[in-house]
Amino acid sequence: MAAPITMASKSAVTQKRLPAKRSFTTEMWGSRGLMATVERFMPVPPEAVWEVLARPESYGYWVVGSKLIRDADADWPAPGAKFHHTVGGGPFTVSDHTESLEASRPDVLRIRAKARPFGTARVTMKMVPKDGGTLVRMTENPDGVTSLLAVNPLIQLLTGGRNAESLMRLEELALRESARRDESRRRGQAP
Repeated sequence: MAAPITMASKSAVTQKRLPAKRSFTTEMWGSRGLMATVERFMPVPPEAVWEVLARPESYGYWVVGSKLIRDADADWPAPGAKFHHTVGGGPFTVSDHTESLEASRPDVLRIRAKARPFGTARVTMKMVPKDGGTLVRMTENPDGVTSLLAVNPLIQLLTGGRNAESLMRLEELALRESARRDESRRRGQAP
C-alpha cells in the first residue's frame, strides 16, 4: 500500500492533508519493545526535508507539543549538538533539550529528545527517495527510565497519532523549502 500524498497548494490553509501511514514494529534501538513508527510520502526531494530538520527553530512549529526553541548550538545537527526547547500544553511546560546522536545528510537524523521529568525518547528520522519525492519514516521509542512505556499500546497509539500530525507539519515546511529552492534556482542563485 502506497503512503498517502498531500495535495500541495499555495496556501497551507487550503492544503488537503491526508493521514500518515502508522505502523508498529519490533525493531530494536535503544531498548527492547514496540516502537511507534509513522511514515509519510512528501512530494519534495530528501534535501528539502533535511533543510527543515537542520534548522532548530523549525522544531517549535512541526513537533507537536513543542512551544518554543530557546537556543541552539551553531553546528546543529552535528552529533553531540543540542537545541534547548520548551514543551507542554497550557500551564504545564517543561524546559529541556534535544541532542543529535547521528546525522547523515540527507538520509538519517537520530536524536534524543528530553522532557524531564516526564521522559526522554530516541527519535529516528529516515528520508528515502521514492517516486520523485521522499518517504519520511519517523520512529520514536521512550528510553531511560520511561523505556517501559514502549510496551504500553495506549502510549504507542498516542505517540503514533502525535507523530502523524508532526509529519504533516514537517511536510508543510518541506514544501515551502522546496519552493524556495526552486525559486532560487530559477533566479540563478544558489539555493
